[in-house]
Amino acid sequence: MATFAYRIRTTKKNILTKVYLRFNVDRHTSFYAESQYVVWADAWDNKKQSVKSRYAFTDDFTEQQGRELTKNLSELRSFILGEMAKDPEHAMTRTKLEKIVYSFHHPRSMSGGRGIRSRESLTDYIARYTREMENGSRLNIHKLRYGGLHRSVRRVLQGEAQAIRLR
Repeated sequence: MATFAYRIRTTKKNILTKVYLRFNVDRHTSFYAESQYVVWADAWDNKKQSVKSRYAFTDDFTEQQGRELTKNLSELRSFILGEMAKDPEHAMTRTKLEKIVYSFHHPRSMSGGRGIRSRESLTDYIARYTREMENGSRLNIHKLRYGGLHRSVRRVLQGEAQAIRLR
């Protein structure tokens, strides 16, 4: 069974250090990957994998930032487990884990620069399309060539949207 834990890899106090993921594939295979979060070394508890409960917070590291870090790390854990569940037949590697962490922090760059959109219903798409046409944000080379066609398509789509709403 694969497990992972959040660790810091320093023994020095009063320095900012990165929080790492230690991923254990089995008893003999484990590797580290950066989580891209930083924390004060004396504020972190490796056993609890979170900020120490009795840490004296300062202006440099407030209690709010500690809660935010804990929340972000739990979201990262959920994201990694979700990505592992999507591809259970391939074994986890360090490179794969680093890609998952990177895609968590940079969701747009992993999709080729395009915005990630969840599946939207037909009525939502029609509403978004007509809204973009009306405010002019849907301008492109095709609208310049086929200006009259877009107006007729918009009318048809608006009619379909009204028909769907009436059902």
